[in-house]
This record gives sequence, structure tokens and C-alpha cells, in this order.
Amino acid sequence: IREDATSVWIFAARLTEIGETSTVTTQCTVSGLSGSATVTVFDEGRTLSAVDGTFTDSFAPDAVHIYSVLKTGPAPPQSFRVVVH
Repeated sequence: IREDATSVWIFAARLTEIGETSTVTTQCTVSGLSGSATVTVFDEGRTLSAVDGTFTDSFAPDAVHIYSVLKTGPAPPQSFRVVVH
């Protein structure tokens, strides 16, 4: 997690073994974010919806996603948690 004056940036990657082909769905939670927010997936032309800092995305093998969330409050996020379904 990194931040600048206006946004919180989340860098996430899925590392896989050779031959893995399945896509996994993940639930990502960023502490310190509340309410509804739009998560922009950098350079992928898509957005996700977050509620209270939680959003869901899919990762193909060895996929990397960079997320950007506009800051809405004074407290920076303290942690990032991913749950794979």
C-alpha cells in the first residue's frame, strides 16, 4: 500500500506454480476506508465497487493488479487483507 496526496494505491500480485491455470476470486479489505468508494484498476480500463474498504476481484495465474482509491478521510490505511475464495 502506498499513498499520495489524493489516493491510496494498492499493489497486488498472484504468484503461481508452473502449470496452474485456474482463476481465483479474492476479497480485498483495506483498513481505514469507510463508506462506498470506486476502486480504479490502473491501466485495465475498469473499476470496482468497495464498501467499507472491501472489494472483490479475480486473479488469473501470475496476474498483477494496481488499484487506486481516492482518499475520503484523514486516516491512512493501516493494513491490507486478502481472502481467496
